[in-house]
This record gives sequence, structure tokens and C-alpha cells, in this order.
Amino acid sequence: KIVLFILISFVPIQSSIAFTLNSVALGVPEGLSQSNLTSIVEDDDGYVWIGTLNGLNRYDGKKFQHYFPSERNELASAFIRSLYISQSGSMFVGTDKGLSVYDPLQDKITSSKALGFELNEAVWTIHEHQNNIFIGTENAIYIINELSNKMLSLKNKYNGDFGTVKNILFFKNKMFARSYSGNVYQFDEQVKLIAENVNATKVIKDELIVFKKSGTFIYNNES
Repeated sequence: KIVLFILISFVPIQSSIAFTLNSVALGVPEGLSQSNLTSIVEDDDGYVWIGTLNGLNRYDGKKFQHYFPSERNELASAFIRSLYISQSGSMFVGTDKGLSVYDPLQDKITSSKALGFELNEAVWTIHEHQNNIFIGTENAIYIINELSNKMLSLKNKYNGDFGTVKNILFFKNKMFARSYSGNVYQFDEQVKLIAENVNATKVIKDELIVFKKSGTFIYNNES
């Protein structure tokens, strides 16, 4: 089940703030399409979107609405792997067989192929940087533009034996990607492996921090 926490109220008390949280547990009996969650985002309208192994779910605080592959909703697959809401408000839906985009004005899902960018690979992660959308698959990172008419345009592509791109981040105008196996790659003029067996990476106070089982390290570009 998924547990959602809702802020009910807050009351200033001297120098501190007291607040009350209310939680609700939601699962298949409450209307979730499937119990294994892969991703979750909240849009500007307050809807909570939940990706599962079988279906995309929209929760409005009371009930679920389900989205499955259909003539109207062109999901590449019901197996949702990743969700991302862009700065323009479009929701990118990564599945195990490709990419789709949700249009909130029409309450409709369109395949990326119909928008000008065909992708038939599993989409493991989606990231945005400087108005570019980065799509991480098993052995590639696609860089696309979302045009003013909502069409998609491929700008660049990096290929490599990445072993599934799990996370993408930017540090000092350079792209870094962590694979499912824990390899971290730096993308410049060439793709360079800079670390292995990494659990997570994060930019903190203008430093790229690398978290490993053996400890926490600061990445030094000169090393």
C-alpha cells in the first residue's frame, strides 16, 4: 500500500510551529490498479499520479482513475517505470516499452511517436535540465526538446554499455548518470566511468557527493 500524508493545520506556539499530519493508506482494495509501485508525482492541480506494474493511477484525494493502453490513451505499455512532470506542465510517462505524454487539457495520453519522437525501449528515468528532457534507457540517454506545439524533437543521443540508466544529474554544467549496477558516468566530449558500486549521488553545497557502502566521498574532477 501507499501511505499519503496530508497537512491538516498548523498553529504557531511561541518560537515553534506545531502541525498535525493525517495519513491515509491506499491499496488495491481502495482502488489502486496494482500493489507494486514504481513512481509517484504530484501535478499543479493537486492530483497524485502513481505508476505501477499494471496501470497508471490518478488520485484526487477521494478516488482513483485508471489509465491503461487503449485507443484514446496511447500508453506504450501498462508497466509504468517512470513519471516526470516538465516545467511546461506535460507529464512524461516512461514504460517498459517506450514513452508517452499526458495532456491535462484533454485528459489524454499520446505516444511519443505521434509527437515526433519514436522510442520503443524501457524508460528507467526522466530528467529535465535547461529546457531539455533527458530520457534514460538501458544503454542510451536521449536528449529531446518539447516544442511550443508540444511536439518532441531529438537533439542528441549518448550510447554506451551503461547497464540501465537509473539517475541523471548535472554538476558544473556536466551530466552524470548512475546505472542500476552502481556505475557513475561523466558525459563530456567522451563518456567516462568515474566510480563504481555507488548507491547514490547528490549535489550538496556546490559539491558532488558520492555515497558508497564503504563511505561518503566528494568527487574531485582533477582526480
